[in-house]
Amino acid sequence: MSSQVCTICHVEKDIKAFPLRIKDSAGGRKGEPSAVCTPCVEQRKVSRTARKRKAAEEADNAGADGDREDGGVVQDLGNVSGEAFISAVKAMDLPMEVRARVDITEMLPPDQLVPRKQADLLAKALDAALLLHWK
Repeated sequence: MSSQVCTICHVEKDIKAFPLRIKDSAGGRKGEPSAVCTPCVEQRKVSRTARKRKAAEEADNAGADGDREDGGVVQDLGNVSGEAFISAVKAMDLPMEVRARVDITEMLPPDQLVPRKQADLLAKALDAALLLHWK
């Protein structure tokens, strides 16, 4: 019987312990044994799913209101008017991260219906009110 050394655990194992390649790649042709043994492949799958789950949990936790590592506070204001948004941002301490859906219709002239122009006008209004530096 032939044997092969796993590139992950570096243990010499029987060739039957290595799964067959599904497709051609730079590492070998379809149907040949892979370089990683089946137990190491399974361990990789478990580790990968655990990392993905942890990253998803951290992303979910970052989406909620709360403290950040840099000392700032994440605030989700939801749907607010333009004036309420400006006054809420003025009351916050720096650094801040704000998420909100701002209704700026009362701040715009009636002819400004283009979204890009609306965003520019909101940025100008915030700049004038807060004197912040935009990224």
